[in-house]
Amino acid sequence: MKKQVLIKGRGSAYELHTLLERNRIEKFERVFIVTGKNSYFDSGAASIIEKTFPASRIYRFFGFQINPILEDILKGLEIFKQQTYDLIIAVGGGTAIDVAKAIRFFAAQQADPLSLLQGKAPMLPAADIPFLVIPTTSGSGSEATHFSVVYHNKQKYSLTHYSMLPDYVCIDGDLTLSLSRKIAAYTGLDALCQAIESFWSVNSTVESRNYSKEAVKLILEHIIPSVQECSPESRMAMAEGAHFAGKAINITKTTGAHAFSYYLTTHYGIPHGQAVGMLIDSFILFNANVGEKDISDLRGTGYINDMLSDLYQMLGADSSENAARIIQQLRKELSLEIFMDTLVITDEEKNAFFESVNYERLNNNPRFIDQDGILELRKLFFERKHSSLHKEN
Repeated sequence: MKKQVLIKGRGSAYELHTLLERNRIEKFERVFIVTGKNSYFDSGAASIIEKTFPASRIYRFFGFQINPILEDILKGLEIFKQQTYDLIIAVGGGTAIDVAKAIRFFAAQQADPLSLLQGKAPMLPAADIPFLVIPTTSGSGSEATHFSVVYHNKQKYSLTHYSMLPDYVCIDGDLTLSLSRKIAAYTGLDALCQAIESFWSVNSTVESRNYSKEAVKLILEHIIPSVQECSPESRMAMAEGAHFAGKAINITKTTGAHAFSYYLTTHYGIPHGQAVGMLIDSFILFNANVGEKDISDLRGTGYINDMLSDLYQMLGADSSENAARIIQQLRKELSLEIFMDTLVITDEEKNAFFESVNYERLNNNPRFIDQDGILELRKLFFERKHSSLHKEN
């Protein structure tokens, strides 16, 4: 895996030119930028880019939906192929970053994009053009990963290649100050779920768990003031926390909660971070019941139990039940509480929900989900009635 160059801190976006020149990138005749439609200006990034590259010809692509769908990526790819560029920049949230990653990757391939997504064709390295990412949300961590989410016909694919990791990243919390409370809430919750899932993933390492610990610590301390007060300090801390979570899942990928979440986004319009947050407490309880017959992690039940105990402590709890309660309370404070049994109602809808699962992510879960596991999850999702919250009210 190539090494990524990072600058971070409030105001660090103003040091972009120095960063690039220090790394021997001095030619900026043509710059291709992928951005959100409004966030590019609202965040203040547009004025910074204009000052950083005053003599460059900037080509900006922003014609895409809130989730990265293949049709939008192909539109950007067609535009990208019309010129040669000295630099690619992604400015925005997870969608803008993933779209830029996919465009840069597909531009270097011989096979058609859909065949690559479906694993039917060999992959070549991404286009050898310097790639800079400037997040303006604190949630996806996509700036720190070597994969990109792509949706096609309401099905989620994960485009993965070592060459997709961005070369340069700028983490400047000041660029997130224009985020609404709602977006700050569900993107922050997404980062927390990533850190939790990475911590218990079967692919976890000492390094990834350390990243997760840093992410959980920063996010739990700062997510509420980040949303309710929008203080520059809390927004910067959330930006760092999301980046640590991204570095964690870059090693491990995500697990059960993410595997089930995509259906809630594509079929019910629930923002991704909120969708994952609706499921994570159920998976805390589900994974706590892992046994010899359904363990997925080769390190054994002793390791799983010790690891989960560490996770509960990270969340400020002493048991799976209390850890789940903390997540529920956090959702409530963030005004993101939606009960699954009020969203996915009929048996037909519930069956479709379970049939939609992303098995790539599910295989990373520490507890294997067999038929008994599915029955247990159905009860956790739809029959638990969130009694721990009701008892407190």
